Amino acid sequence: MHTEEMIKDMFYLFCLLCEARSASVYSVVQKIKTLFTTEVTEFTEEEIKDKDFRF
Repeated sequence: MHTEEMIKDMFYLFCLLCEARSASVYSVVQKIKTLFTTEVTEFTEEEIKDKDFRF
């Protein structure tokens, strides 16, 4: 009788975990991007375009 409720709860928990993981991945990516942009401030935009960086 409560199996459906348990499945719903599990699914909800799984969604929350996915949300948390994607949020942390996003923040890590943002940190890397800010680190990268601060590292390459000595480069001009043209040089960066010439190197053809892929993200």
